[in-house]
Formats: sequence, C-alpha cells, structure tokens
Amino acid sequence: MTMTDKIIIVVIVVIVVFLTISFAVHAMSHITETRENARIQEERQQSFRLWLMMRHVEEMMFEFRAIEDGEKRSLTWVSAKIGDPHSFFTDVVFVYNSAEAQYFPYNVVVAWPSENHYTEGMLTGINLLLSPENIPVPYYVPIRFTFTMEDFGLTYPLTITDLIDNWDKVFTLWANMDVEFALRDAARQYPHPWTIQPYHHQLE
Repeated sequence: MTMTDKIIIVVIVVIVVFLTISFAVHAMSHITETRENARIQEERQQSFRLWLMMRHVEEMMFEFRAIEDGEKRSLTWVSAKIGDPHSFFTDVVFVYNSAEAQYFPYNVVVAWPSENHYTEGMLTGINLLLSPENIPVPYYVPIRFTFTMEDFGLTYPLTITDLIDNWDKVFTLWANMDVEFALRDAARQYPHPWTIQPYHHQLE
C-alpha cells in the first residue's frame, strides 16, 4: 500500500467520522428542539386550561379564594395573571364549598359554587332552557336550541357535580349557548334566589 493510498484511507475515515458526529449532533439537536417545543406547547395548553377554569368561575358565579401576600386578589386580576410562568398562582381547583379550600396551599386558586345560591340559579336557568320537555320559561327566548346536553357528554338535568367534575364539558355547552341564539342571556336571568324558587318544581 502506497503512501497515497494510506492518505486516502485516512481522509475517508476522517470524513466518515465527521459525518457521523455531525449526524449525531443534528439528531440530538432535533430531539432537544422537539422536547422544548412539546414543553412549550404543554405550558400553553395548561395556561389556556387555567384561563378557561377562571372563565368558568366567572360565568357560573362561583366564589373563590385567591390570596397572595395576605391580599385577596380579584377575579379580573387572577384571570389576567393565571397561567403566566411568573404568576404566584400555579393551579385552579374546584371544590364543593369554602370549607374545602383550607386543604389547599395559597398558590392554588380554589373555587366553589356560590353559597348565596347564584350558581344554583344558573343551573336552574340552563336546565329550564335546555329541558327536553320544553318547559315554559318566564323570559323571552326567540328561538329554541338545536342541541341537547347529551351532545356534550352531559346528562339532563345538570347538577352542581357537573359544574365541578365536568366543568370543561359544561363550559363548552355554555359557549355554544352563547352562539346558539344567545340563550345564555336568558339563563343569566335566573341567578337570584327570589327568581328561581317558583320554577324548582318544574325540574323535579
């Protein structure tokens, strides 16, 4: 084997090693980038989920506990900050009453159905408007709905448990009620205890 042949072999080996290392570096870079993109996407989804949960709190008239540095934060403040990586609040949970809030740390926003019956009133309004029996309602609704609760994986009538355990399905239903002939505006007429009492017997 001549010196020229040896040089050619060395050059080929160097090229192969270089290409192998380059491919490995590129593959690792791609894996790292993919993982980073997945992490960013997961964070965005989580932020959006937390924002939707705060929207659910507002729409269903939940009460909530959000205390930072000894100061109670407003719904508007929490909704604007929740999901931000630098926010003090890192999660939102739904419980059945204010007493259950004590079991969660202060970095968790805890929300529960209104203890003044406003959430109960929202449920009454939704159930009356989406009743399969077309129960007459005292507020003018120009056009009836074109969907059922079952279309959203829910069962009539909605209950407080649905608002807590199936909040995402209820929120989707609620969003469609807004699109569907503004039925949400009619449902909002019910949150007052003195308004809903005459119609409870129609849902029993």
